[in-house]
Amino acid sequence: MNIPVPITNSKLVSNQIEAGVYPAVLFRIIQLGTHMESYCGQTPKPVRKLLLSFVVPGLNRQVRNEFVPFTVHTEFTESLNQNANLRKAVSKLVGRDMFLEDGERSTPDKPVYYDLVDLLGMAGLLTLKSRDTGAGRYVTDIDGYAPLAEDDMMPDNPYELTFFSINNFDPTQYLIMSDRIQAKIRASAEWKMNQDTWVPAVEKAQQEWTAEEQYGDELP
Repeated sequence: MNIPVPITNSKLVSNQIEAGVYPAVLFRIIQLGTHMESYCGQTPKPVRKLLLSFVVPGLNRQVRNEFVPFTVHTEFTESLNQNANLRKAVSKLVGRDMFLEDGERSTPDKPVYYDLVDLLGMAGLLTLKSRDTGAGRYVTDIDGYAPLAEDDMMPDNPYELTFFSINNFDPTQYLIMSDRIQAKIRASAEWKMNQDTWVPAVEKAQQEWTAEEQYGDELP
């Protein structure tokens, strides 16, 4: 049985996290758009990509000279078929399959979902470990998913629940993302198709930001 690492209010000095099992909350889902990918040397094909962001309540990381809640992120192909890694991960996190098949119905004691946005706010246990990518920069990987025990308290979520839809592009949401995520979205087929309208929208939103708003929490 995996025992969660105790969470305290002590501040994390670096981005490196002690390997272990942590309670976490899914607070953000980002549609990264369609990208060409090759599997096992096969001909590249277009696939829709998705980013899930979790926050580990009570644990902090340093950004510039401030401490902000520790977050961890992982990408999936945007697919909910029975063999999809996304569906398997979510099912492990909640302890059962959460998506409807043809002919299935949702019941109050066993709710199932039609849409990914319904999963925002979901809590569970993540097996985390950090790896050094060079120059002292650490990246945290998710090695496993498990549900909270029945007597576990629901962890607090310090962030607003957010769903970024590539089909309903919101320039303000785009601007608060990290450079890495913005670059991933700009590399998508959707961006290339809509850049004549999206680029001016982003520029306008940037101009409308106040200095105070621009200094908000920087999510990775």
